[in-house]
Amino acid sequence: MKFKITCAVILALCSSAIVAQRNQFRVAMSEADNFFEIVEKANEYFADKQLTDSTRITDNEYIKFKRWEWHWQTRILPDGSFPDMITQKRIYDDLNASANRDLDNPWTNIS
Repeated sequence: MKFKITCAVILALCSSAIVAQRNQFRVAMSEADNFFEIVEKANEYFADKQLTDSTRITDNEYIKFKRWEWHWQTRILPDGSFPDMITQKRIYDDLNASANRDLDNPWTNIS
């Protein structure tokens, strides 16, 4: 019985250490305030990582970060902060409400 408890404790400690290492990148990124700080911290984080041909193909955290960086690089504000999504939604709703749409006459092909 003691052996089972000891094994369970060791397993729990090892698994928590593995999870903590996997989330180290996310914790480091969550402490940044804006896009430029996040990119700077990510570049520091990935600087010591070796990228081989096999790791370039897999969908690892580096690939996911680069995809995120590409997505947001044209959407951030000039100071590097992210736009307020609630404000963006209100602007979108206002534009849709003020659009002049004639629903009685659908589009016709002009060619």
